[in-house]
Amino acid sequence: INNSKTNSTSILQDPVISEAKSLLNTISLLERANLKWGILHLDLKDTFTPEQSEKWINEFEKLRNDKTNTLHYYSVDVNKTSFGWTELLKKCSPYMKLLWGITEDNLQLHGGFVIQYSKYSNHSLVLHTDDSDITINVCLKSQHVVGNHIRFHGKRSTKVYKPDQWGGQVDIQPIQNWALIHEGQHSHETLPLESGERWNVVLWFKKKERVNK
Repeated sequence: INNSKTNSTSILQDPVISEAKSLLNTISLLERANLKWGILHLDLKDTFTPEQSEKWINEFEKLRNDKTNTLHYYSVDVNKTSFGWTELLKKCSPYMKLLWGITEDNLQLHGGFVIQYSKYSNHSLVLHTDDSDITINVCLKSQHVVGNHIRFHGKRSTKVYKPDQWGGQVDIQPIQNWALIHEGQHSHETLPLESGERWNVVLWFKKKERVNK
């Protein structure tokens, strides 16, 4: 890829390797929109059914007094539930290989937790980075949400896109049954919830050689 002439829309026109073209052609323009920030917002399509999502949310509700992640008042250890994170990782793996050169075989789950945003639970999240190489953030349920965007600060480089400028910020509203995939060190925060309810599963993956280091 020739990065010397890239600009904010070049991901849609640049000649890239055939594998990248083929894979990018399987996703929509909406999914591609945030690639210039080093973020993939991926439609999971039929990976999970609405019935499965409701089942997991019911499991999470029973464990809502847990506090797995110190940044949130309410969070649940995903390993205490039947959430199918291995299937999710397999679905995301081709895109992670394309963007960051990482596959499911290179990764190990380092932490996974469920977060509810609502009037009676979490409302926002301070600016932070994740203790991960790759984070997959799945929106299981989103009802009448106003506000509560995830704000990413700065752009990150990937194998198919090198930004011409590195500053700025982008606000992304999680979509039900979609996943946000990004590098753990990409600074982000969750803006205040004005109304509605949202359930997310956040998975932190580390390269196997970095686990326990």
